[in-house]
Amino acid sequence: MAVFDFFDSQSAAFWKKGIDDLP
Repeated sequence: MAVFDFFDSQSAAFWKKGIDDLP
């Protein structure tokens, strides 16, 4: 499930970045 893990980590990083960008 390496592909799944890759996309899961990318998704987590995306959401974390979005949250960090909030005021």
